[in-house]
Parts: sequence; structure tokens; C-alpha cells
Amino acid sequence: MPPVPALLVAAPDWSDLRAVDAVLRVISGALDGRARLVLRCPAPLLARAAPTVAALAQRRFPPAVAARLPITVAPEGAPLPPGLIEIGVLPGQAGLRTAEALEAALLSRGLPRATPGTVAESVRWAGPPPEISVLVPTFGRPKALLGLLDRLAAQTGRDGGPPPDFELLIIDDGTDPPALDGLDPDAHGLRLRVLRQNNAGPAAARNLALAHCRAPILLLLNDDAVPSDTLVADHAAAWARDPRPRLLMGTFSLLPERRRDAFAALIERSNLLFPQPTLAPGVYKGEILCSGNASLPTASLRAVGGMDDSIRAPGGEDTELGRRLGLVEGVALVYDPELKCGHDHLLTVEGMRARKLHLGQVVAALAERWAEPGLMLPGGPPVDELFDLKIERMHKRLPNAILLAAELDAACAAERAGAPPSLSPESFRTQVDDVSEAAYLEGLLLGRRARPKPARK
Repeated sequence: MPPVPALLVAAPDWSDLRAVDAVLRVISGALDGRARLVLRCPAPLLARAAPTVAALAQRRFPPAVAARLPITVAPEGAPLPPGLIEIGVLPGQAGLRTAEALEAALLSRGLPRATPGTVAESVRWAGPPPEISVLVPTFGRPKALLGLLDRLAAQTGRDGGPPPDFELLIIDDGTDPPALDGLDPDAHGLRLRVLRQNNAGPAAARNLALAHCRAPILLLLNDDAVPSDTLVADHAAAWARDPRPRLLMGTFSLLPERRRDAFAALIERSNLLFPQPTLAPGVYKGEILCSGNASLPTASLRAVGGMDDSIRAPGGEDTELGRRLGLVEGVALVYDPELKCGHDHLLTVEGMRARKLHLGQVVAALAERWAEPGLMLPGGPPVDELFDLKIERMHKRLPNAILLAAELDAACAAERAGAPPSLSPESFRTQVDDVSEAAYLEGLLLGRRARPKPARK
């Protein structure tokens, strides 16, 4: 018989929204059905308490998480069942103050963390928690994934000695046949766990891993990543020097053998796909996050309910997570080019077009959710009743993105086969920019049209 979910109770200061949000942060460790929360509220404030909680939850958590939060607002003095775990959020108040403390309390009540769907795991999985959990979602790239496993198995310390203690979680996002079918989990000598889900995208895959990982720091890698020999040690050393919560992002540079056409050369010197080529070391807003090579505290990701798994396709989920972490946790992004990682991928203009189309739809939805219309076109036309018409006119003035992308990809394929470039670098860049802008504007229009229609009065 499964344990009965715990009933938590808190009485925040309703005049301070930060105090109410602090309760939501604490219960982020109990969003898997193990606990319900009752918020005590003075009777005069009861009418606006529930909308306040809903607004704070929608800001902190992905929509699907916010919609199923086990929260009830009740008047002060209303009878509650016995056996409560109290959450204290004010100085001197008894109770639990952090998600980690709540997790320990739930475990002590026989309510283990939900850990869905393990397929295979290394016999070395047991033991104390590691320093870093490496999370790798994968779909349909078994050769690249095996190469990554080899690189991770060869990791060393910064002094040439053993690497930090790390665990590796591979999440197969519905590859058919399974990406690591027949793999001996112990073959690479890694502390390895392989999870599998029906195809739902990289955000959902990383959320699945979040339920299993045991380290205080998460290192996010793509399955086509080619880490330097000391990448895990370099991330660990950066966190040892400065443990303050942040997003720590390293390089994600195309391998030299992938830079054999004009598009690859352009990607390596621009921010068309990834921000790193144009960044100097320093602090930036989180929405430029590229999770191909990035680390952050496990507690920070859990405090915001994980990634938004309604964003299924790659691209946009990083933007959403980085901005949400900044909004509710004050987490900035730090770019450190000494955290070196390669990228083994044949990039195409068509692939960029599809990514920009998807990004436009995501940004339109985020602008609506956060009531920040300026996110869509910073410095562009004001978002008024004519905004969509202006976007349509801008879009129509640009070439057909699908046809132009196909022409540019054909030129790049010929170049990789040994033909000279058919366009000057300036002309090529102009046409690629046209494809990028046209796809993004089309995505914005699709996202705007998908908005819920206001009810007629």
C-alpha cells in the first residue's frame, strides 16, 4: 500500500509576495504527488489569495506544473487533519525552510522520491552521491552518443589524475530501436543509468533525469557534444571556486571537420544558432542559454519545477528556462570559454530555418504568458492592434525561406564536395539572414494566431 501523501501547512505574510513565493520554492521538492499544501490566509485577504498564488506559480513553474500544484488556500483557524509537516517561512517560525529540508522530511515519512522508468543501470550506481550528474538526452544519433560515452569514459582531472566523481544519465527520447539497445551498462566503466521515454523532446527528457540525479550540480550536454578531456573537472573546479547559484555555460564549437562550407563558417563567427561565438567572458541574461554545454545547481532547476516540457522541439526550451531562472531565482548566466566542448553535427540552413520557425512560436507564447510583448521583436514595432499586420508585411517582403534554404544548402553541399563557393561571404550572409528573419517572423505569426481568443462580452 503506497504511503499517504503528507499534508503541509504554511502561513506566509500575504503583504509580502516574496514570502508567498518562498513557500512555493520550498514545496518545489514535493511536486510529484507526495505532498499537498494548505496556505493559511486571513479572512479579509482570502478573495485575492488564490489568484495571487496562481500568478506566482505561473511565473515560477512551467504551465503544466503550475496547473497541477497541490495547493489549497484556507482561512486562518480552519480545522486541518492531524500529522502535519509545518513549513516555516518567517524568521523564528518553526518548520521547514528549504526544498532540501522538506525532501528529507518526506523521506523520513516513508515517501520516497518518485523515480520513473529505469531501463538499465551500472552496478557502480550504488554509493555516496557524486559531485556532478551529467544529463544527456538523445534521439536517433547512436553513433554520436557512443562517441560521447567514449569521451566521458576518458575524462581526467585538471592535473592529469582521476576526474571528479560523476554519474551519467542517458535519456533515450523514444529512439526506435532504442539508442543503446544491447549496451552493457558497465562497458565504459562509468556510473551510468539509461532512462527511456516515449518521444517528448529534450526538455521532458531532462526532467525525467532530474527525478533520478543525485549530485548537487548538473552538467547538461547534447548527445553530439565532444567534451574536452577535462570538461567535467573544469565545471567542478568552477563550482568549487564560486558556489553561488548561476548558469555556467562553456563553448560549443563545431569540430574542424564540420567547418567545410560557408554556412558552418558563418555559424562559427555569428550568433545565428548559438550565442557563444560573439560572447566575451562575463555575465549575461539567462535567455541566451545554450544547454549543449552548461551546468547549474540541481536545487535551482528543481526550485522552478524543471524545464518546460510543453516545448517539445529543440530550441526555445533553453530560452524559456534561462529567463525563468532569472525572473524567480535571480540566476544569471556566466560564459566561461575555458569550459571547452566541441559539437559534432552537420549544420544546414534548412535546420536553422526550422529552428527559427519553432523559436518564433515559443517566444510569442512566452511574451503572452509573461505579459512582455517586447520579447518578440526588441526594438521593433510596438505591439498594438496593428502588430500582426506589420509582421505580415515584413514577412512578405522577404524571400521564400524554404526555397532559399534549399538553394543555399545545395551550394554548401557542392562546396563540401570540392566546388568553389558560389557566393561571396557577404552575399551568403545576407541570404542566410533573410532565411532566418523570414522563419522567425513566420513563427511569431503562427504563435500569435495560436493564442486563446478573448471571450466576447
